[in-house]
Amino acid sequence: MMFNISFARILLIAFLMSTSACASSSEMEAPVEGPLRVCFNYSWFLLAQGESISDYQFGHAAMTIKVMSSLGTYTVGESSIFAPPELDRIVSKEKGTHVYLVDSQKPEYAIAGVTSFSNDEAVIVLLLDGDAFTGTEQDMHILKRFTVVDPTEVNCEKTYTYGWDLLFEN
Repeated sequence: MMFNISFARILLIAFLMSTSACASSSEMEAPVEGPLRVCFNYSWFLLAQGESISDYQFGHAAMTIKVMSSLGTYTVGESSIFAPPELDRIVSKEKGTHVYLVDSQKPEYAIAGVTSFSNDEAVIVLLLDGDAFTGTEQDMHILKRFTVVDPTEVNCEKTYTYGWDLLFEN
């Protein structure tokens, strides 16, 4: 059974809200400003000049950040347990990172790649949506900056993670 992206996002948000230890923008000292390399558990991206991260929420199996840009706002969610959404079409495939358009009416994207837990198969670990996306080639300006790879292989200037260890620290 395939779930659509909205249902998967609702499950992620419900999960994050039910987790007793969540961080939010009120706990961030200040927005994180680009340009810099931002890492997650299974991926990283380049936060561009003029972009900022204004919110970060995490649980034991997922996290989300909110990015403000000149194009609008977009949300990035990473998890190893996303329900596989129905994918519209692939829009990019570079260096083992596959970007899929999930819904062209309300542009949403899924990003997949090989991870430490996926037995050499590409799995979806990132979901992106927001009013910064138009469903056109313009979205590649944002999407091409994401890479699914072990973040320990790159030099990260800022890291947002999730997991049981992080929950017990707070």
